[in-house]
Amino acid sequence: PDAANTNITGTIKTYAPDSAPCQEYTKVLLQVTGFQLSSDIRYTYACQFSNKEVPAVEIAPGILEFHAPPQPAAGFINFWVICKASNASAQFSTSAAFYYLPVDETALVALQLSQHLTDAKRSQIVQKFRYTVRDLDLSDSHLKSLEFLNGLHNLQGIILDNNQLTSSSGYPFLPKLRSLSVNNNAIANLEEFLDHITSCFPSLRCLSMVNNPVCPYFNQMTHRYYNYKIYVISRVPLLTHLDGSLLGEEDKIHAQSIKS
Repeated sequence: PDAANTNITGTIKTYAPDSAPCQEYTKVLLQVTGFQLSSDIRYTYACQFSNKEVPAVEIAPGILEFHAPPQPAAGFINFWVICKASNASAQFSTSAAFYYLPVDETALVALQLSQHLTDAKRSQIVQKFRYTVRDLDLSDSHLKSLEFLNGLHNLQGIILDNNQLTSSSGYPFLPKLRSLSVNNNAIANLEEFLDHITSCFPSLRCLSMVNNPVCPYFNQMTHRYYNYKIYVISRVPLLTHLDGSLLGEEDKIHAQSIKS
């Protein structure tokens, strides 16, 4: 809730579970404190999930039961408690995150992380999906480091477009990663960047680096782009796609001859 426009008095202390499959209603028990209650007024409760309000039942003082609503896609949503008085006034709690997990292994989890989050908080969010996520989209998340992705050993594809990544942004070891998109970042040292991804992503097949300082423009620097392409293939020989294009057999043969 917007602190400037609402009466935030309550605090969510704990709740369980804090995650569920994204296509299911899930019963949640929650403890909330801090609401200013009067004995002569009747109160009802609800939880606000984005634009959906769901009823909550007080089963004991300060203990609420509600059903987290399903969502169309995996990710996380901040929710809060609304305490409604019979005199039409309302109080609100601080917000908390509820995590929606993909229902199958092919699902994409798209997260947009605030630039104000610490690496520890980013790690806490991402680790909620460590056993279920196969493809992750972290575009437009103001990222400068990727160390918080450590432990996502089942990850097969990640989109990191429109961030602030450099050639040495703490790339984690992701043994099953096959697709990496880092378009529109600040990668300026190609050799250093390739050193990191060859050691950290040994299964990589698809790589896109468009609109980084290391990537020449296709139409204005055709010769430079070809040299760049051959060099990248020579360093990452398992690649099948580069910058959105399928690599030809002649390119691979040329790259192998240079490497030899």
